[in-house]
Amino acid sequence: MNYTNPNPDVVLPAKAYNREKITNVVLSIFFGIFIIHAIKYQFVLANYFGWGDEAETIVTAKMIAAGGSLFSTIFNHHGPLTFLPGVIVEMFGSFNVRGHRVPIAILQALTIAAIYYCPMIQDNTVRKVYSSFAIAVMLFFLPELYGHTYVFQVMAGLFIAIILVQYTFPAIACPERLSKPQIILGNFLIACLPFLAVTFIPIAGLLFFCSLRKQYLRASMIGLSAGIAFNLLFLLSVGSLAGFFAFHFYLNLKVLPLLDFGQGSFPVVVLLQRVFEGLINEFDSFAIFVCVAIGIAKLSYQEKALPWRSILLGVAISSLLVRGLGFQGLPYYYAALAFPILFFQDIRKVNLTASLILITAFIVCLLKFHMYFQSDEVRMRLKQIPTTTEFGELAKKVTKPEDKIIAYSFHNHEYIAAQRLPASGNFFYLPAQAKYNENPVLGIKIDTCEDIKTTKPKLMLIDKANYANRFPWESYAGCVQNILSSDYTQIAGRPYYLRNDIKLSQVASASPAVAHQGDSFYLTDGNWTRGIALAWAGFFLPNSDKNAETYKVGKFVRFANGDTREITRADRSGAYLNVFVTGAFLNADKVGLPSSFLIVDTPTPAAKSGAK
Repeated sequence: MNYTNPNPDVVLPAKAYNREKITNVVLSIFFGIFIIHAIKYQFVLANYFGWGDEAETIVTAKMIAAGGSLFSTIFNHHGPLTFLPGVIVEMFGSFNVRGHRVPIAILQALTIAAIYYCPMIQDNTVRKVYSSFAIAVMLFFLPELYGHTYVFQVMAGLFIAIILVQYTFPAIACPERLSKPQIILGNFLIACLPFLAVTFIPIAGLLFFCSLRKQYLRASMIGLSAGIAFNLLFLLSVGSLAGFFAFHFYLNLKVLPLLDFGQGSFPVVVLLQRVFEGLINEFDSFAIFVCVAIGIAKLSYQEKALPWRSILLGVAISSLLVRGLGFQGLPYYYAALAFPILFFQDIRKVNLTASLILITAFIVCLLKFHMYFQSDEVRMRLKQIPTTTEFGELAKKVTKPEDKIIAYSFHNHEYIAAQRLPASGNFFYLPAQAKYNENPVLGIKIDTCEDIKTTKPKLMLIDKANYANRFPWESYAGCVQNILSSDYTQIAGRPYYLRNDIKLSQVASASPAVAHQGDSFYLTDGNWTRGIALAWAGFFLPNSDKNAETYKVGKFVRFANGDTREITRADRSGAYLNVFVTGAFLNADKVGLPSSFLIVDTPTPAAKSGAK
């Protein structure tokens, strides 16, 4: 907070000065504590909420680090810059999801620093408060949309937030506050956006023109040229330029629309409808839209003539919604995080009452960081990324580290859990790849079946997914099915396939998939004790049709200690059937293994008294 007396003829009372000084010290202490707890909270988020798209990015980075060629021998339809953080991480060893989230956490920290030092903010108290608000949104709310994960949507959103607060906003409202490093950085990041996804080309162009100032033209071109050159050099060092155009542009803009809409380009009406629905479809998205709109209106008043820069900025932000909301809307949410800054740019000094209110807000956030509400802790433990999987453990025992495996259609986490690389450049397999291979362009083609025939993986996971309920497995993976039929044997009750020269008896002790509910299936780790959940009342069983039919909601389970609980929920997830029951958490030492549980028609008195 700036305590310089704006009027030297007026003497600030010593008591008022000391009171404000003490308030500022207290606020600074709380801000420091807030930052420390935010860092601690990041460690919790590092293992929270894994999903297939993030695993896809990580596996691609691992394949590049192992010597594969992106867009040539490795299929991916995202931009090349997406994989740079993962490739850097893999230079220091083979890491799981936690390790690959470190660069995202660092990028989030840099975004907070960019917000804190935004040239638009004049008061130090406002800097602390708004930075804390941004941290709270990043850590408390966006993770529910995968906002903390290693995916291109998060990277793009963070880039855009930095561009707005450090470059675009000042370029429109107060260009005299810009420095050359800010201009170069802003244009460098603008140049990076199309190398994350083709859908960011519109916002990149719009941000460039609405931020461009004649007096800063040279610095702008230096930053833009450096960004383009950097990305092209990275692409050429790890992959194929022709493949980049084939997979990232042709497949995204021509093949995918054929599958989704039956025509060779995205219908303009559909894209506009997505933008409109994204702006007003739900209350939270509408509230964000209002905030962005007011911010742009405030910017427009600061333009001396026609506010064309603000209009371009509004169109640019709206273009982020062509993919819709949900996790696809993460760039929009991160961009929106920058707009409230525009409401505080005129504040020069925060009074004592406001400071006390802000300190109270800090305390509330600190309690949140401590996971004050038990439901938060339970929720986060329920969604921890599994350290092991049934297929991963089987792969470790059946194959050697240098052997390769397949996990289709879209089970990318299995490669990470198994610590094995894919046997094909198409390490996931969906109708888009098959459709593209019917008419490949620029000489770029990855033949899945040739890869599998050449590599001859000992073990494959094939779930035969009916994609979008419109593309049955046989319609896009007929040649893979032929290989399965001729050269592989399915493990009973599992979508796992062993090469015919490997006898089932050789791996009978390697996995519960073969041992049929053997004791080794009921793993113990940070979330389970021999198959009994540690964070909720329940357990898991092998995911089979028989178990799903037996363990239905409303039935009663009797444990080894005689206790009986009612089933309230049963979720099928991969190799596991997660069964939720009434009452308090189960004690693994008392209830026994899930394989010994019984289904009974009526509860015992003990079950009735223990049920909630």
